[in-house]
Amino acid sequence: MKPIVNILIIGTGQLGSRYLQGLAVCSTIIEIWCFDPSLDSLKTAKERWEEVEGSTTKHKIHWIQNFSELPKKIDLAIVVTTADVRLQVMQVISQYSTIRFLVLEKVLVQSSNQLDDLQQVILDVEGAWVNTPRRMIKWHQKLYDIIADSSAVKVYVGNNDWGLACNSIHFLDLVSWWSDEKLVSVDTSFLDMTWFESKRPGFFEITGILKAKYSCGSELILESRTNGEGLLIHVKNLEGEWIIDEKNGIATGPKGKTIPGRIENQSEMTARLVESILKNGQCELPSFEESSQTHRIFLKSMLEHWNKIQNKNDSIFPIT
Repeated sequence: MKPIVNILIIGTGQLGSRYLQGLAVCSTIIEIWCFDPSLDSLKTAKERWEEVEGSTTKHKIHWIQNFSELPKKIDLAIVVTTADVRLQVMQVISQYSTIRFLVLEKVLVQSSNQLDDLQQVILDVEGAWVNTPRRMIKWHQKLYDIIADSSAVKVYVGNNDWGLACNSIHFLDLVSWWSDEKLVSVDTSFLDMTWFESKRPGFFEITGILKAKYSCGSELILESRTNGEGLLIHVKNLEGEWIIDEKNGIATGPKGKTIPGRIENQSEMTARLVESILKNGQCELPSFEESSQTHRIFLKSMLEHWNKIQNKNDSIFPIT
């Protein structure tokens, strides 16, 4: 008899339930544990689970609201909480279960100090990764083969209101991947002077321009404006310029060359992600170590800006 493979999803709301749908088509027989303190979120997840053909017969699934119900050993935990509680959740889980592999949503936490604490909590995990998923998206992998070369890249992303505080980490990681360089600085001096409440109560956003520099000369400019005209990614390297329009699924390069594609849904990528981790102990996402280095520089710079504008001395800043 094969050993039970336990998969845990912490947070079964909008994104967590999409992870769950992806698990339904895993070829490996798994036992799934879905945790959420919200009955509404568990209900949503159940409904989406039942939408997937075969999901009611292939894998065993548990719906829980108490960590004490968790199994002693978890092969893979997928933590889809907001950033304000992620560290606390990991601390609690570690009291009940041993985790072999771990996938964390971004933004990881809300300060560099929390990042240090999170790193300590997961020391014994065999492998941990952060879900900045463009590295997994097949279209972006095709673009990587063209854009990534030995030269530095110059990237501009803008300029509608795309949630700069919450989503910058996606593009900071994207440029690290393209260039094979480490982030070295984030300049917040061109951000606007007002933080405002985001669509999620209790969290904040900002508009303006963020500038990032990398270890071998690559540069990234991120711009978000309330009256912007759409989100485009402009990439310049030695070969020329590419413009990536993710909304319309087209990348246009030098001499009018085009590469069509699309952004895959999380439910489409989860099975590939999980199978790779379970079978090979690795995946296409950035490791926790790599992503935490990017997070650390970003969090430090943004917290300094938050405190300056708010005239505070907070140890965390409220993004997710």
